[in-house]
Amino acid sequence: MKRPQSRPGEPRAERTRKIYDLLLRETGEVARQSADRLRALRDRFPSGFSQEHLAYLQEVCSPSPAEGVTGGRTERRVSPRFPKTGTRLIIAGIPDETKEHQGTLVDQSWQGLQILCPVAVEAGRVLTVYSAIPEEGLSLCWVEVKHCRREEGGWALGCQRMLS
Repeated sequence: MKRPQSRPGEPRAERTRKIYDLLLRETGEVARQSADRLRALRDRFPSGFSQEHLAYLQEVCSPSPAEGVTGGRTERRVSPRFPKTGTRLIIAGIPDETKEHQGTLVDQSWQGLQILCPVAVEAGRVLTVYSAIPEEGLSLCWVEVKHCRREEGGWALGCQRMLS
């Protein structure tokens, strides 16, 4: 890996971001090359690797987080988000609700989550979120809703993780 050049007096955060971006670009390229090799193997040996598995791998490794996953919009996030498919969540803390709701984790980054929720939640609300199935990986965390918009199947909540 070629280390990015830093300028004298450049803030440490900017140097760290350059290194992080370079790592993401390089790992994204490795992932794309691996998917291409798997596609060639699948074409040669069709019964050995299903189209569904290949489609999933292509979804996971393309586009790379360094290129953004926002469909061409400018990415404002400090850390990239990674798609999650089907991780079921329990959401608590919705106003005027004493019960918990089930939602779906759409994507996550180190600093935030996008959740598909059955009810709208106003920006600024703090929610408690955890995996409905512990093996799926999201442990208990608190998030602040930054935005909420209508989506097919519910409401998309853009949430920022809070320190626990």
